Formats: sequence, structure tokens, C-alpha cells
Amino acid sequence: MNRSLSPSEKLKIAIESLEEKKRVQEEDLKIDISGLMESLKPRNLIKSAIHDVISNPRGRRAAVTAGIGAAAVGVTRNFVKKKLTTAASKILSSGFHFISKKLKRKK
Repeated sequence: MNRSLSPSEKLKIAIESLEEKKRVQEEDLKIDISGLMESLKPRNLIKSAIHDVISNPRGRRAAVTAGIGAAAVGVTRNFVKKKLTTAASKILSSGFHFISKKLKRKK
């Protein structure tokens, strides 16, 4: 019973096969989109970035250098700010003291 398929039967089988393939691809696409949405959440982006920096020796070195640089800038900024504030208050107080002495002499 080796009867060959008619063109309409071949077409029907091909359509069914393509419809099944389409269904599988749609399911795969839904899974891919779900994974993409999960990976784009802010906490996952941060985790991924930290992992990338830690796992890469060059990135780790750059992160340490950036951290040291930021700390140095912060310490230096506070040091300079304190020195400038102290110097300004001394200059102002001595200037006021000098002016008040001059005014007292004139009387």
C-alpha cells in the first residue's frame, strides 16, 4: 500500500508542520523576552556590572583605583576646606582686631 500523497495532502502536512514550528518559536520568544525583562531590572543590572568588574582583573584594578581616587579626593577636599575655613577665620578675626585697635587709637 505505497500510495503517494496527493498535492493537497502534502500541502496540509506542510501547513501543520509550519504551524507547529510557529507555536514552538512563539514559546521560545516568550521565554527569551521574560529572561530579557528580568535581566534589565535595575538590581540585576547592578549585580551583573559588579560581577563583570570582579571577574575581570583589569576591571578589578580599575575599580580599586577609582575607589582610592574617590577617597583621596574626599579626604583632600575636607582637608582643604578645613584649612581654608581656619585661615579665613584667622584673617578675619585679626583684621577686625587690627581695625578695632586703629579705631581705639584715634579716639
